[in-house]
Amino acid sequence: MYDYNIGLVYDNSCCKAQELKKIVDYLNDNTGSVMYSKVSLDVDGDEWVESHFSKIDYTMLANNFYGEIQLICKKLFDTNDISLTIYIQSEETYFGFVLSFEFKNEKKLLLIDKLEEEFINLVLEFYRCSKFNYAFCDHDSELEIHPMKKEEINQLYSIVIWPNNKKDLSKIVKNNWKIDGITPRL
Repeated sequence: MYDYNIGLVYDNSCCKAQELKKIVDYLNDNTGSVMYSKVSLDVDGDEWVESHFSKIDYTMLANNFYGEIQLICKKLFDTNDISLTIYIQSEETYFGFVLSFEFKNEKKLLLIDKLEEEFINLVLEFYRCSKFNYAFCDHDSELEIHPMKKEEINQLYSIVIWPNNKKDLSKIVKNNWKIDGITPRL
């Protein structure tokens, strides 16, 4: 099993519930289906509310401590039935969503270069519907740095995407390792 992440990071001037809905709607419109959602009602993560309906309470997910949405995506990245979990993460002055893609069959796993290209293209598609401050692609990664700390961000993740409002002019930073976390970038 292989897990690769895309992170979308926003400052608090954005509405978390609205941005989350835009991302889920995009995935649903592009061969995804919601399996369940759940949210933690306390900071320790001891009390969770789970729903197995495709209708999601975005406000509840956005206004509590932690949340996640599980989807199955068909025909994404030229593979079938990729399990995708969206983790909602909130910090004091920013928030974001980590989309964790789980590839269950290594024979279906794309070549790492092709997967990086597909992830970058997906992030650019997400930006058409949701205006995040930056995005990252990496293996087993989380939100860690405020969007204003560009130099730190550029060194933390395998790939960082700084969107520009003009089409195809995003700045893409690729570090010395690929998104699998072990393959060097030549």
